[in-house]
Amino acid sequence: MTLDRFREITLADAQAAADALLAEARTAADARRASCEADAAQLAEQSRTEGREAASRELVGEERMAQRHARELLLHARRALYERTRSAAIEDLLRRRDSEEYRHLLAALKRRAADQLGAGVASSEGPADQGGIVGQSGGRRVTYAVADLVDDELARRSTEIERLWT
Repeated sequence: MTLDRFREITLADAQAAADALLAEARTAADARRASCEADAAQLAEQSRTEGREAASRELVGEERMAQRHARELLLHARRALYERTRSAAIEDLLRRRDSEEYRHLLAALKRRAADQLGAGVASSEGPADQGGIVGQSGGRRVTYAVADLVDDELARRSTEIERLWT
């Protein structure tokens, strides 16, 4: 065998070994790339799922907050309407001080004070801004102000008032 022939055979063997190594490297790289792409796809899907879950949780939280806010607004509106109704009723009763109805109301309140404090009760009209009566007997005292009467009536009608909201 000649040196040229030896070199030719060695070079061919080396080329075949290099081609085999290159093919093996390409196969390994393709497999690694496919594995990485699969991992990336799985991570992307996991991220999308986690993002949807996080958005869903956030949406639920925002929905609850909106419901609480709506409930607060409703309660505030109900309270404001109750207070306006109460104030209007008190003002209406105080404006009727000179009426026969108001005198009947005072007589009924004086009887109530006498029932509560006993005979000999001294009663007088309450302060101008409160109306009603003040009853005294001995060291005991009762006050039936117009605001108290209105509050009692509103409490008595609470079920009826509550039905207005349903």
